[in-house]
Amino acid sequence: SKVLVYHADSDDFTIDAGVGWAPGVIGMRTPAHMRNVPGRTLRTGESTIAENLPTNPAYDYIDPLRSHHIRSAANAPIQASEQVVGVLEIDSDVMPALEAADLAFLESLAGLLGAAVVRAHLEEASRQTATKVAMLAAERELLAAELSHRVGNQLQQVQLALRLEQRRAV
Repeated sequence: SKVLVYHADSDDFTIDAGVGWAPGVIGMRTPAHMRNVPGRTLRTGESTIAENLPTNPAYDYIDPLRSHHIRSAANAPIQASEQVVGVLEIDSDVMPALEAADLAFLESLAGLLGAAVVRAHLEEASRQTATKVAMLAAERELLAAELSHRVGNQLQQVQLALRLEQRRAV
């Protein structure tokens, strides 16, 4: 199984996490086109079961699937705020291996991952907002201190003018 994170700027995935893969697979980039199982899931926004991958003409049999002898795969989109941000994939080296119940379970897990992504985005936005609020509060304190200083200077000038006027009047 693996989690693929989508990068819109380069239109590909990074294999971000996984179990049972050889060293070097985690961190690999893979295309997000329709001839790639997770790419099809991304493009359609629908879960996908792909069987007999080595000979299936609908898909390119690319590494790491080939090097791990993967024969079937099921993919579910990871959605955050109604946007597909990645794909959760389970792979099998036997045929037939994946059924509708597997896909339903995978979709449930992908939903949880999507909720976690939304929460992480909200927490980051909250941290950024708190930082901005702290900066604005510090700026407000600085402006209040500056205003107080200027008002104090103005009052000293008024007092000085009044004293001068008093001395002239005497």
